[in-house]
Amino acid sequence: MGDIRHEMGNAGTRFFPELYIPCHMRTLLMTVMMLCACLFTPGCTGADEEIICEDTTTLTQYEVFECEFTGTGWTQADIYVQSTESSSESGAKIWMYIFPLEQYDSWANCEDFEMKSPQYYWSGDGVGNGGLSIPAREINLENFEWETFYVVFERGPDSCDEEDDSLPVAEFSFKVVVTY
Repeated sequence: MGDIRHEMGNAGTRFFPELYIPCHMRTLLMTVMMLCACLFTPGCTGADEEIICEDTTTLTQYEVFECEFTGTGWTQADIYVQSTESSSESGAKIWMYIFPLEQYDSWANCEDFEMKSPQYYWSGDGVGNGGLSIPAREINLENFEWETFYVVFERGPDSCDEEDDSLPVAEFSFKVVVTY
């Protein structure tokens, strides 16, 4: 009877011998699965991640283009703007703002908002630089600790001013690269 119990014990521990995986193979499989999961998770590798908003567009005096960024841990925003040849010749201007969600309603309702300072606002002057071409703008976002913020392009002089049909349209391309 002792031999039977012994045989039953062996059968119970290796009921499906062809599916038996040694312990080191399980560890290796688990490591590969964790590595794959990490590679598809933003920020897992420690490298900076980028979000890009770019387009080529035409704006009249009352049109705007908005890029919205939502998240945390923003470190920097790089903004590049280049006008088309027709906008350069017409002297069209573009104004750009960067501001947090808390300032959005004030901006949208044409109220005086605290982000109208050179730190958050700049424009193409239509002189030199090919009209709307503005040197790349680098903004350190770590100082602001914003979660949701906007980069907005509008046709100058100001979309809140009275309509002026004599103002040329602004045709331009832009690229906003935000890292976190």
